[in-house]
Amino acid sequence: MGPIWIQAARITGMLFEPTIWARDPPASSWPSCLAVKAAGLQSAAAADVYLRRIREAVMVEGRNIAKEEVLADIAHELAEARPDLLDPKRLELDVTGAEARAALEEDVREARF
Repeated sequence: MGPIWIQAARITGMLFEPTIWARDPPASSWPSCLAVKAAGLQSAAAADVYLRRIREAVMVEGRNIAKEEVLADIAHELAEARPDLLDPKRLELDVTGAEARAALEEDVREARF
């Protein structure tokens, strides 16, 4: 996946931290996708802004977004900057709940068609 991201960064001119693929590559996108779905249970805006921060965290800051503690840190950072937008404690509860999982599984089903 790393070489594809490097090529995309060159084409788009976007910032990218490629060393994550050697240092601490994300094993899966599932945890971050699930966390975004959990944020969406608070509001569509929370999901959009949280997704943006997750993308910045992995692509610009080189943070492993497959790790729950990294996702929690990002949520807390966002809540500090935008306390009206995201409740990180609720996010941590919702990420383990059935509703966020069902929403993500529905997205996966839709993507298969």
